[in-house]
Amino acid sequence: MIGGDFSQVDGLPNVRVARVNLDGSVDRTTLPGILGQSGANGTVNALAVYPTTIPNLGGRTIVAGAFTTFNGVNLNRYVRLAQDGSIDSTFTIGAGADNPIYAVAIQRTGM
Repeated sequence: MIGGDFSQVDGLPNVRVARVNLDGSVDRTTLPGILGQSGANGTVNALAVYPTTIPNLGGRTIVAGAFTTFNGVNLNRYVRLAQDGSIDSTFTIGAGADNPIYAVAIQRTGM
């Protein structure tokens, strides 16, 4: 996963977050722009991908930064994405954070 303040990757529409394949190419199946979604409306500062060894969470990604919406949904500064790049609606953040987030980490337990 890559995050930042970009609007496209490899010429493809993308808004501040993208998944990259093992060979470095962009995973074209999860791009916010290609999926008709808007991505983050502010800079993405941090990403953390759940290890595949964590049951029911493996491959999901926490995205954090200076954004207040993700794919058009009010999500203040962090969101969890499903493996396909869509918002994981089972992860509820309430009001979210009131200032930018610069780092995230996932513990072995998945918390």
